[in-house]
Amino acid sequence: MKNFFLIGLLTIMAISCEKDSIEPNPEIINGIWVEAVHKSDTLVFDNESHYFTLNRGTVRTATGIYGYEIEEDSISLKWTLSSYSGSYKYYFDFEEKKIRIGNFYMSSSKNEILTFIKTN
Repeated sequence: MKNFFLIGLLTIMAISCEKDSIEPNPEIINGIWVEAVHKSDTLVFDNESHYFTLNRGTVRTATGIYGYEIEEDSISLKWTLSSYSGSYKYYFDFEEKKIRIGNFYMSSSKNEILTFIKTN
């Protein structure tokens, strides 16, 4: 009986230590999001695939498709055109019409938080 209790307790502790993915409502996150300041960069989310597309208006650097996983206050991103097989973690905050995300595509501004507004 003690072994059963100990195994149960260890299982509960292991599960509670894992950081859960948080998935926003697909109907809310799906769509086109425009960067609020310059209005030239867009994120296009299709939650069915866990990928989004970054389109840049004037600069082509870092454009393309990104795989993502959302956690409580961060997002892990993997640029599909990169030879690096891992992902990078950035700040992430999501509201119904606004996304705040750590600057993942302009290398000179890594600590900057970008705001994107939903257009549709």
